[in-house]
Amino acid sequence: MRNIFLIVSFLCLFLLSVACQDQAKDKNEQGEKMPTYERIKDLQEVRVSKIQKEDYKIFNKAKEIEIFKNMLKNASKEKYDSGKYDYDIKILFDKKGDERGLYMAKVKNKIVLKYIGDSTDTYIVNSNDSKDAITLIEKK
Repeated sequence: MRNIFLIVSFLCLFLLSVACQDQAKDKNEQGEKMPTYERIKDLQEVRVSKIQKEDYKIFNKAKEIEIFKNMLKNASKEKYDSGKYDYDIKILFDKKGDERGLYMAKVKNKIVLKYIGDSTDTYIVNSNDSKDAITLIEKK
């Protein structure tokens, strides 16, 4: 009887520790900055097109770049399945062609960003920066 009690106790402790580790991992992932966060200061140009189209709108003026820098700087990692994306975005960091591609979805009053490629991580942009970016994209 005592052995059964010890086995059950250890099993409960093990399950509890695994559950706590998973919760801590989820909390650490929430709010994490985008991988390009360190490079935002080098941002030179942003190209935006409707998904799967080649007619890019080019943004390279100081005020335009600042809006995209704020959008990228304030985006934080959050699990979200937007289902479909509205825009392809190319972010150019220098004149040598160093760029990153993103998918962008407008969801209610926020933007959801996802890197093009293997990544499944999504990043949510706050409503103020989302509004500024969407207004800029749609007016041009």
